[in-house]
Amino acid sequence: MVKSRFFNASPDCSCGTIEEDRHHIVFQCPQWADIRQKYFPSNFINLTLLQLLSNKKARKGVEAIMKTKLEKIIETINE
Repeated sequence: MVKSRFFNASPDCSCGTIEEDRHHIVFQCPQWADIRQKYFPSNFINLTLLQLLSNKKARKGVEAIMKTKLEKIIETINE
């Protein structure tokens, strides 16, 4: 959604499974599985984004995902 709205890019996720939105990025995208495993509680799939962000360790994971994602978007724009 961010890519298509602000950067005139495809809304599809680079993982190839679904249209990219924040729920997909944070909770589902296989590209971020290692970060989820490292930072998120085992029951993260049952949590809302707000609940996840209330967890200090999980918040670091969300920050890592978003930072890396934005860096990739900017890199693509600069190509």
